[in-house]
Amino acid sequence: MSRKPIIFDTGEKARKAKRFNRLLRLGLVGLAIAAIAGASVYFYGIWRAEERAATLRLHTITELRRSALKRFLNSHARETALWANNGKMRKVAVEFITHWKKMTPAERSGMRHRFIDAKLRKGDDKKMKEPGDAFFDYNDLHALVIGEMRNFMAHHGYYDIFFFTPAGDLAFSVAKEDDFGRHFATGGGAYADSGLGRAFRRAMALSGKNKVVFEDFRPYAPSNGAPAAFFAAPIFDESDRKVGVYAIQLPVKKLDQLMQYSAGLGDSGETYAVGPDFLMRNNSRLSKQPTLLKRKVETAAVKKALAGQEVTTTGVSASGARTRVIALPMTFLGVRWAVVTEMELAELREPYMPYVWFYGFTVLFIILMVAAQYWMLKRAK
Repeated sequence: MSRKPIIFDTGEKARKAKRFNRLLRLGLVGLAIAAIAGASVYFYGIWRAEERAATLRLHTITELRRSALKRFLNSHARETALWANNGKMRKVAVEFITHWKKMTPAERSGMRHRFIDAKLRKGDDKKMKEPGDAFFDYNDLHALVIGEMRNFMAHHGYYDIFFFTPAGDLAFSVAKEDDFGRHFATGGGAYADSGLGRAFRRAMALSGKNKVVFEDFRPYAPSNGAPAAFFAAPIFDESDRKVGVYAIQLPVKKLDQLMQYSAGLGDSGETYAVGPDFLMRNNSRLSKQPTLLKRKVETAAVKKALAGQEVTTTGVSASGARTRVIALPMTFLGVRWAVVTEMELAELREPYMPYVWFYGFTVLFIILMVAAQYWMLKRAK
């Protein structure tokens, strides 16, 4: 009896293997897409969280600098109002003002040149003739208190201290620049329209004690055109009669030290203030050249901050690098400034860039592994 031969359907098995291979490859592609999508979503979440954290840190730094700047200005405002009517300071100021008012114009001119030129200018002694008692009283008082006034000025970091008569004569200053002895009333002379002139007139218009005015930075000719800001307050005698004005010239060095604080800002970050004319109100820590009233920052962020808005955006630094910018408004005694912090994006993102590279290489590894498996399966079909 003969047996039938066993026939294997190799064609059907090959078709099944081919279908399985194709499904496996499709599965690998789907798996790769899902893995890449998942990693991308996770990476984007990490990226956004780190971006928010870095931006929040810059916002906090800006807020702290704004608060410190307001404390700095408020401190000088309070000191000005205090010392204008402090017992000893007021007594000295009233005596200087009284002696000055009693002197003749020639004696005032002689006093001015005595302190500015360290000697009378030729011919002044002839105009003055024989000085009166007020001239010598002023001179004696000056010799008695100038050392203490210089120490007081150095202790508080002021650039200069001024006493004005009600009529607008600068009867005393510690630094004795060209403004000493000049007239600061409206139309009174070359310096009447300066920041100090406006500070004097605004302070004289105040009623009551403990009030103060602030004049924003502008170039001040007697200080060789250097930027100068002033605080001023009226002086009242013991009978509460307004007898003059006490004023100070704000110390730029201390303002720079406050605004150039660099903790958390790396090598490229800085904080600065900008006035309504879009000029910086402090010197940049990143510049070797002065930027106070020199560098103009007329950006959209600054414009919005000067309009009262808080701004977070990207910008371009003076060096041309892309930056993260935080701009906050600040108002002080009627003057509006913008307080701005900016830092290069590359440095801002530097702490979390290792995560970026890690997830980037992870995605690349997945792609390469799937591609290799796909290629091997395709060759095996």
